[in-house]
Amino acid sequence: FDSEYPPIANEQERNNYKREFDRDHQEYKDLQAEMDVINKNLSDVDRELDQLEEGSPQYLDAMDEYN
Repeated sequence: FDSEYPPIANEQERNNYKREFDRDHQEYKDLQAEMDVINKNLSDVDRELDQLEEGSPQYLDAMDEYN
């Protein structure tokens, strides 16, 4: 860690660290938003499957659609 991010010695280094952090943080937020959508979709599928009788044609169709 210290070799990748040595102690900040001046304002320019601080600005460089901040810029890198902001870029990485935005990537994290974008990935988190994608994960939120995926989790919502999985929750919707789970709720849909819970309403269907296991083994019924509708259940099997739903399983095929999401697998």
